Amino acid sequence: MRGLALEYVVQWIILLTVAMVVISMFIYFSEDIKRFLRKQTKEVRIEAREIEKEYFSSGEILAYAFSCWDKTGENYKEDAACFYLFGNFSKVDKSWVYEQFLERYPEGKPRLDLATFDTSKNYAKIKFRRLDFAIVVEN
Repeated sequence: MRGLALEYVVQWIILLTVAMVVISMFIYFSEDIKRFLRKQTKEVRIEAREIEKEYFSSGEILAYAFSCWDKTGENYKEDAACFYLFGNFSKVDKSWVYEQFLERYPEGKPRLDLATFDTSKNYAKIKFRRLDFAIVVEN
């Protein structure tokens, strides 16, 4: 009977020790936990950047499209304009941009939509479209 009482006391001591360790870990990491939870629940707004250059190359358009996807990604909840570009787009090869985009994202997500991008115009908008997870380059 005495052995059972001693075993019972030891179990309680172990249980209390574990509880103290867990509580102290919560206290020690509480700021990190709060920061993580704030970051998960905070809505991030994308601010569109205006970029003005004399000429834009195919590589620059591709880089801006990649950057737009990196800013938004699958977790962004709404459509967002990433870049407003002002300049000459006559040197832009739309087919090359599309092929390079497909090399990086061969599974088709995100999609690159260049259908409404006219290289003869002097302005363009690069935006994220939530409906079909597309990066759209348009005038």
